[in-house]
Amino acid sequence: MGMRAYIEIDLEPGRDVIASASIIRQIDGVKEAHAVSEHCDILAIIEARDFKGIYNIVMRKIQIIKGVSDTRILPCIDI
Repeated sequence: MGMRAYIEIDLEPGRDVIASASIIRQIDGVKEAHAVSEHCDILAIIEARDFKGIYNIVMRKIQIIKGVSDTRILPCIDI
């Protein structure tokens, strides 16, 4: 497996959160993505070989999705 991280994803106002979560679920390396209330719009779990792989998924695949305004990477340290 390597490394796992939670990704907090914020969307621009008015974006369809359910549709955006569905798009994010299709990305290779994304294990789960859920629309949530409160702190962020979508919470995703991704897995990669190392932190560089996690970073690349976020920056090259999630951050470029139309409507994504911000992301925060929360690496898991207990696996």
